[in-house]
Amino acid sequence: MTDTFVHFDPQLIVAFGDNALHRLARDLDQLQCHRAVLFCGKSLGRNEQIQQKIKQQLGDRLTAIYTSVQSHTPLDSLGDARRILSGSCADAVIALGGGSAIVTARAAAMELGEDRNFAELQTSFPPGGRPIAQRLLKPKLPLFSIPTTPTTAHVKSGAAALDRSSRRRVTAVDPTLVARGVYLDPELIAATPSTLFLDASLNTFAMCVQGLESAACNPLAQGQLLQGLRLLRDSLVPTHNNQHGIEDRTNLMIAAILVGLGTNHAPIGLCAALGHCLAARFGTPTGLSNAVLLPHVMRFNAPAVGRRLNVLHEIFRAPSTMQPDQICAEFLASLPRPRDLLELGIKPGNFAMLLSDLRMDWFFHQNPRSADDAEIVAEVLEPALSHW
Repeated sequence: MTDTFVHFDPQLIVAFGDNALHRLARDLDQLQCHRAVLFCGKSLGRNEQIQQKIKQQLGDRLTAIYTSVQSHTPLDSLGDARRILSGSCADAVIALGGGSAIVTARAAAMELGEDRNFAELQTSFPPGGRPIAQRLLKPKLPLFSIPTTPTTAHVKSGAAALDRSSRRRVTAVDPTLVARGVYLDPELIAATPSTLFLDASLNTFAMCVQGLESAACNPLAQGQLLQGLRLLRDSLVPTHNNQHGIEDRTNLMIAAILVGLGTNHAPIGLCAALGHCLAARFGTPTGLSNAVLLPHVMRFNAPAVGRRLNVLHEIFRAPSTMQPDQICAEFLASLPRPRDLLELGIKPGNFAMLLSDLRMDWFFHQNPRSADDAEIVAEVLEPALSHW
């Protein structure tokens, strides 16, 4: 346990069930929001059944629908997103979908509130120094979330956009711009393709373990992370072996909320940073990348983490002789995922480009163990070229 800590969570409504969207309508009314814009991707935008359900619940509170959300939130797409908010005189933003939907909605709300392009709001990374986030103090539209995948992004306050010209992420943080409510609808959760659900679940699992590695993890955050990990343990494998249905999917959605809240106080590190850079540079799915890299990063971090991951023995009912990285590797081996970087299309010749991006990622600077490029290659990337 840490000697001292402060744990602050802004007010968050989480609603689950067939009436979750009805609760969203009530929450919009309570905030006197009458012109909401819905953000989603093309597949959800074309799904007439889903769109009709949302329109029936929200009625004339739903003013416009932006259906051009793209994977990784391209920087050059945010202008259109911001214009639809402005042109609709929006007083609320609703994100429907996975991580890209909520991140695009949040980034567009940042642009509108600050009246600047997202690139002008980005965090800076001085050479050899710590990241410096801008203070974004202007009021923002209230944000609401209807997740369809178990991603932690729906309870975060940052946003990252992909600069397609440089293949690097541009990040910005506004601690006030967090979702006022998260609404879990069983029908929407059940309709998500299994590949998307698996990738988001794997990413949540990797974030959970990284949060438990953090020296900043306080007892309240640890409680959230441990309960999230139990739900992941019990529901990840049966869900992706098609043994169970909506109950396990719901458990994974709840796990993502718990892990997202917990990692707000227990910063994640190198595994997430590498996953971000791989996604931006090479288009690899973040969860699949993290599933390959996590055990290698855990072994790399072990000297700095000490006994903080000993809780994994109890959670996974593992013998005391097993190392935490081995426990996670064994669990991940039971899931359909790539086994090494080569299966993701990443070769040793890509390492230099990847490392050049790494120090521009916020989470690299939060890692429990500091490292230079040679150590990362020798202890993480090269071992990840082979099966665990």
